[in-house]
Amino acid sequence: MRGKSSTRHSLCQAINSV
Repeated sequence: MRGKSSTRHSLCQAINSV
């Protein structure tokens, strides 16, 4: 569950960077 959360956070950051 923790691994999935980390991946989701990474995606959020990537979208914020765009």
